[in-house]
Amino acid sequence: MLSKEEIVKELSRLERRIAWLKDQLTPKRAKKRAVALAGKFPQLSALTDAQIDEATQVWEQEFERTRSLRP
Repeated sequence: MLSKEEIVKELSRLERRIAWLKDQLTPKRAKKRAVALAGKFPQLSALTDAQIDEATQVWEQEFERTRSLRP
């Protein structure tokens, strides 16, 4: 049986591994864009990834809708 300290240590290692894997999945362009947006709009750093993804989807849908209206 693992001690509480060993479990916490293993969870910490797994969290770091998950963060690293997530970082590997994010394209460099998206990372640069996120950093640029956070610099212009510091309040964005308070948003979760899910909220940012939702806002991005809404933006892209609106962009496509307005683009189709152009002559």
